[in-house]
Amino acid sequence: MRYAGIITAAGLSSRMRDFKPLMTVGDRTMLADIVSNYRFIGAEEIVAVGGYKGELLKKNTEILGISFAENPDYAETGMFESFCIGVKALKKNYDYVLVSPCDVPVISKDTLRKLSEAEGDVIRPVCNGRGGHPLILSRKAAEKIAGYTGENGIQGAVRNLGFEVNSVEVDDIGILMDADTPEDFKALRKLRMEHNSGGSLWPDISVTIAKADTVLTPRTAQFLEMIDHTGSIQSASACLHMSYTTGWKLLNSVEAELGYPLIERKSGGEKGGGSSLTERGKKLLKAYSDYLEDIRNYSVKSFEEHFGDLE
Repeated sequence: MRYAGIITAAGLSSRMRDFKPLMTVGDRTMLADIVSNYRFIGAEEIVAVGGYKGELLKKNTEILGISFAENPDYAETGMFESFCIGVKALKKNYDYVLVSPCDVPVISKDTLRKLSEAEGDVIRPVCNGRGGHPLILSRKAAEKIAGYTGENGIQGAVRNLGFEVNSVEVDDIGILMDADTPEDFKALRKLRMEHNSGGSLWPDISVTIAKADTVLTPRTAQFLEMIDHTGSIQSASACLHMSYTTGWKLLNSVEAELGYPLIERKSGGEKGGGSSLTERGKKLLKAYSDYLEDIRNYSVKSFEEHFGDLE
């Protein structure tokens, strides 16, 4: 049986306020964990579909030896659209494809074995009466679902296209646990520790840039990125689950602290209005992103030097 894999990783991580695919649950990133799960089953080709921080994700797919596909409309679409992009990106022949969002990484080997032994066009693990991830779809089902134009994504497609679901009962709460919030992430780490009969220390790094007062945080940087991507303060606020008023207050406070504008605002007209980052705003955002990546890369080596003998 030939397997392929699709990892949907295009989302904004708006409630987590960090880039979920590259957050470490144990000694690996969530992205690397899912790649390991897929390879355990036998996936020969794996595609990660990215959008937000796509270039950073692409670098890591190259390190892991998997493919990358882009969802350019990541701010306005969801997992189903990324799944469809992933199906089209698969180049090798396969009989079944595994599908999972990037933040459901802690799956037991026993669960993976049971799923690989199951049969049907749509196979899903079920724990305590609830369906989870990863899904396994036959090639026929994957291609038909990817052409579905109705509502409710993969679930709606399976129901309306008449595919029978083989629900595989497992004793594995990990199939249900994603990382939408910091609290979810802590629960995932705890589950990983239980699987490994212990845990390890890890660096939790968040960078704040200040003048007299705070200027840039991960949340502020993400807000600026989304303004530039959507061309709208209102849309950026909605993407990050904050009110329009809160978004304006955040932007005004940062600009006041810096002493220069970060956003160019265009009034309406025949082509409509909009907002975008100023050149100075783009430079500031890039400097923050590059600085954060440098610090995180350095922290891996430094952490091993200082804490390695305490593991």
